[in-house]
Amino acid sequence: MIPVNLYLRLQALQQPPVKLFATVKAIVGSQAQVEFPGGARSLVANPVNAPADQAVFVRNGEIVELAPNLPYVTTEV
Repeated sequence: MIPVNLYLRLQALQQPPVKLFATVKAIVGSQAQVEFPGGARSLVANPVNAPADQAVFVRNGEIVELAPNLPYVTTEV
């Protein structure tokens, strides 16, 4: 009989962590304070050395990549 690792099977069923959009508001050492679109702020690791006012993507309390700075456009239908 082949042993089954139930923990690995459970991990395979779970969704990967979500990548969230945020804006860097301040740099604190090797960390950055980011603001999410709803106004919530969080202190996260900054391994990509994102500067202040840079749009970024955050996953699991860490900046994973820079996001493009796109202009906000409103259209009327």
